[in-house]
Order: sequence, then C-alpha cells, then structure tokens
Amino acid sequence: MLALRNHPSYIESMLAVWHAGLCAVPVTAKLHAPELEYILRDCDARLCLSQGEIHAALAPVARSLDAMRVVDVESDDYAAATRGPALPLEQRSPQELAWLFYTSGTTGKPKGCSLETPWST
Repeated sequence: MLALRNHPSYIESMLAVWHAGLCAVPVTAKLHAPELEYILRDCDARLCLSQGEIHAALAPVARSLDAMRVVDVESDDYAAATRGPALPLEQRSPQELAWLFYTSGTTGKPKGCSLETPWST
C-alpha cells in the first residue's frame, strides 16, 4: 500500500512496487486511521510505504495486523535499503494486477477496483 503525500517518493515507490512484480494500492494521505485499517485488512497488504503524520497514524494499526510492515520513506532505514543492489526485474503477465484503487465509500464500505498490467502502461 502507498500511503504517501504528493512527493517524489510516491513515484519512486510506485515504480519500485511494479519492478518487484507487486500490486500498488494507492490511498490518499487524507484518510483517518480507521479507514486506513479497513483498506489494509481488505487488500491483505503486507507492506505499507508511508511518511510523516500518515506513518504515525499507521503504526498502531500495523501492530494489530500479523504480517504487516509499515516503512517510513523518510527514515534512515529506508534510505539504507535503497542503496543496495537492484533486484532483478520481475516479468509480469497481462492478467496480473498493477493497481488496486479503493472507492471513496460514500454509500458503504470502500471497494477495491482492480487494473491489470496492460492498462497501466
């Protein structure tokens, strides 16, 4: 999941997710902790890249989820991880998800809307 402000790290993170052969789940930085928790649980995210106040709001949520890891893209740990050797590019099939967008949830719970790889390039 990408819980980032409008910042260059957003593009960097999105491209890294695709490079690793994973699905990006972007969320607005304006969501509150209960909304973020719902989306995290619903999409079964294992990693959330966040920053600043969003990261602070997600920390207690992540502790309640078994396999969830929340990483602050403004941290020294993140910077150190990006200095390692590049991972090999994962080949993707046209049926694989590239994006999972969530609706606003104005008439109920937010719903995930998928976009496969060919439509995102």
